[in-house]
Amino acid sequence: MGSYLLPIAIYLTFLFSDLLDNKFLYILPMLILAVCDPMAATLGINIKAYNGRIKVFGKKLNKTWVGSGAFLVSSFVISIIALYFHRGVFDFETFWLAMLVALVTMFAEMISWRGSDNLSIPLSAVLVLLLFL
Repeated sequence: MGSYLLPIAIYLTFLFSDLLDNKFLYILPMLILAVCDPMAATLGINIKAYNGRIKVFGKKLNKTWVGSGAFLVSSFVISIIALYFHRGVFDFETFWLAMLVALVTMFAEMISWRGSDNLSIPLSAVLVLLLFL
């Protein structure tokens, strides 16, 4: 299902950025989707030591601790660098906005199923950026 949702996510993200005349609303969500999602999948599948499935309210998700941690860290690093170049200043607002983008996109990836993260990750990043940027 993810391969069908990917072009939709790319188009919607581009549409939002074009309508609001802010190309950053396209660049950051696509960077997160292109880098963090494959990194989380690769590390989550290949690292076996200390890597258990995540449980939420007693229900096991199809996500691992290492994969979600890799997504969070890589999303934070990409967000903080991109926000620094976009805003031109590194302050607490840049730091906390990068952390919020990383957390929201990680949770969007964590609760998605059967490839729907290709849509939920960029749209959640756009939503956070629209609310706080």
